[in-house]
Amino acid sequence: MSVHVFVDESRRGGTYLLAAAVVPPGRLDRLRCLVRNLLLPGERRIHFQAENDSRRRKILGEFVTHGARAQIYLGCGRPDRVRAVCLERLLDDVISWDTRRLVIESRGEADATDRALIHRMLTRYESVRERMSYEHLLPHDDPCLAIPDAVAWAYGAGSDWRRRVAPTVTEVVNLGVVARPGKREARAPVVRRAYPGSLPLPSGEAAIDATRAAGPANCSRTSRLEVHSVVGGVQFGLMRW
Repeated sequence: MSVHVFVDESRRGGTYLLAAAVVPPGRLDRLRCLVRNLLLPGERRIHFQAENDSRRRKILGEFVTHGARAQIYLGCGRPDRVRAVCLERLLDDVISWDTRRLVIESRGEADATDRALIHRMLTRYESVRERMSYEHLLPHDDPCLAIPDAVAWAYGAGSDWRRRVAPTVTEVVNLGVVARPGKREARAPVVRRAYPGSLPLPSGEAAIDATRAAGPANCSRTSRLEVHSVVGGVQFGLMRW
């Protein structure tokens, strides 16, 4: 099944997060319509950080109800370095998902760095370059960019927000501490855990709840994510440190 992927970032202290919403072509119009219907009068986009808590709960609830799905990539270190490593991991997945279109929220002049990295990786995959397009868009250019914006913010916020967004998260890829290129230093191993079933779209009965009351991942220590299925509407999961 081919998919479209929408990407946005969030930062929590020393933790950098990249969220990628994975949408089959047949669900694009439905999710775009959903986001447009959630806009307040005069709004051109949903900016999750700027919303009040009541709006945040409503938006997350609608995304869960309508089956939005996203993966999260996170790490600690200088944001530009962590972003580059997260994007590389994401691109490996994008290629395996038979992605037809990759949309990344624009960061202005910094988009050139993303484009160079994407071009460098895709030169190794001629067939992928022929079938997949990628572009940077402003948040109001495609309503689906609201999904990774909300997922990244809520997961990074931890506590009850992470619990609420958990049913939309298919996988969390923890890259640990990202060192400077060429520097030799101890780094936590990459921790990657997924739900049972095929990616990128797991069954609606699977969900991640890696809630930690203290908030986002503490990258000074190695973490292990244990994932359990939803039973009777209750999400089970544990982040061990």
